[in-house]
Amino acid sequence: MHKHIKWALIPLMLIAVGCSKAPVEDFSMADQSIEGARMSKAEQFASEEWRMAMDTLEAAKTEKAKQDDRFTMFRSYGHSKELAQSAARLAAEAKTAAEQEIAYRRQQAEEQIASARGQIEQVSALLATAPVGKGNRADIELMKQDLEAMKLVLDETAGDLQRLDFDAAASKTQTVLDKCAQMTTELQAAIQKKSRA
Repeated sequence: MHKHIKWALIPLMLIAVGCSKAPVEDFSMADQSIEGARMSKAEQFASEEWRMAMDTLEAAKTEKAKQDDRFTMFRSYGHSKELAQSAARLAAEAKTAAEQEIAYRRQQAEEQIASARGQIEQVSALLATAPVGKGNRADIELMKQDLEAMKLVLDETAGDLQRLDFDAAASKTQTVLDKCAQMTTELQAAIQKKSRA
């Protein structure tokens, strides 16, 4: 009878030993996933997913620390293991979300920059047809200088995109678009005035 009880307790002892072993590998995987998300700028471009991953990892560490403080035979790392695995999964999702957001914003910025370059070309063509006289020669020359300056501003956005500073690129591009719109209005008014004269 005692012999049977002894053998029956062995699986339970093995389970206890298994649960009392700290999930080192799972925490290592979680840390690697977090670092991958960090390198992909998840904190900036997937902030909600990043926060969930970090909160879950902190919860896993807190649970592990709680078990570490117990006597070995009473330790149970099952929950901290699950939390560490969840943190790794959430970090991977944050990494993917950040990469997708970066790709989307880069595409938006590139399309806006291309549009601005097109607007500069249109203003340049319009400028070539504008009437030049004694009264507006200086204004025409100033507009030509403005167009060259705007081209340089758009060239600067390449560095912004490389740094993933999409807000800076968007601000510069919008400034160029607004200036082009203003110049177009002024040139069209001058051309129409000349045609009525």
